[in-house]
Amino acid sequence: ICKENPDLVHITFEFTSPGTPQQSGSVKCRLATMYGKIRAMLNKAGFETATRGKMWAEAANTATDNENILSESKGERCSYEQFYGKMPEYIPFMCTFGEVGIVKNVHQGKVWKLENKGIPAIFVGYAKEHAGNVYKTLNLQTRKTLLCRDVQWLGKTYGEYMQLDQSAV
Repeated sequence: ICKENPDLVHITFEFTSPGTPQQSGSVKCRLATMYGKIRAMLNKAGFETATRGKMWAEAANTATDNENILSESKGERCSYEQFYGKMPEYIPFMCTFGEVGIVKNVHQGKVWKLENKGIPAIFVGYAKEHAGNVYKTLNLQTRKTLLCRDVQWLGKTYGEYMQLDQSAV
């Protein structure tokens, strides 16, 4: 994008010499901060050890999305807005990583009146190139991700919903 539109995107790429760790200090610091955010998100969600290993990439993606909508100082535009010229559509619909909701099961067809019409799912991020109220969720039954709009959030994290021992986190 930067090479195709040099007048629209004002980004200068800088490269460091190999074998010069003193030039990569700020990157290492940002990576350490990002790992701290990922650990905090996984701790808050209450994932057990086996699930944490599978969910860290989704947590990193969501943490990056959140980082990109924050500005460094008051009155300054965030990096997302500087790059795209607008704020993301998901801001009014933000959720907590690991929050559990009931997703309407659209593939179920006709069901009995008293039968459950939804399935439990975990919020793991925002759907890319979709409306702001489309969420990326993890189906708790099949362990597959799905994009959905029709979600009733329960206000509980995964650990609270599954009644896991939070002292082990």
